[in-house]
Amino acid sequence: MKILDCALKIVLATTSFVLGYLAASSETFDPSIIEATIVNTEGPIHRVALEVAASRKQRTLGLMYRKRLTNGWGMIFVFPEPRVAKMWMKNTPLPLDMLFVDDEGVVQEIRPHLAPDSETVVMSSEPTKYVIELNDGASADLGIRAGSKIVASNVIGTGRRGGEAETEEPMSTLAWSALR
Repeated sequence: MKILDCALKIVLATTSFVLGYLAASSETFDPSIIEATIVNTEGPIHRVALEVAASRKQRTLGLMYRKRLTNGWGMIFVFPEPRVAKMWMKNTPLPLDMLFVDDEGVVQEIRPHLAPDSETVVMSSEPTKYVIELNDGASADLGIRAGSKIVASNVIGTGRRGGEAETEEPMSTLAWSALR
């Protein structure tokens, strides 16, 4: 009987923790999801779904703790003004490709195959307005290269600004794990 009581307490505590975590996540991350079109200078046009991280809180949460990312999905980080972006992979168990995109939607540079859980800061070499994170290898699979154009009519090229004031600290790629 003692073992059953102990097991029940563990199950209740675990359930409480998970429900509390999901409730806290939903309060801190309310993403919109957009469809983006990738136009390559040669080759086919591709579409991907992007979770929008526009506020400082959303950009800080990013893709951390996400255990998987469905093919054709990613995240777009929207900054208030173009800047040298500083990102990292801390607490992100997925390897990712990172695209640095200017305010016109043109891919300036790609950092493929970023190691999971790395605290190494990944910086854009030029000021960037957007950073897009995709599954590891997706940029090559989709034929994305410097000069490719990302079209997302309700985000890129609209003057949409990110949220609160910026600091020069690296933005993590944290988690809205309830999506999947």
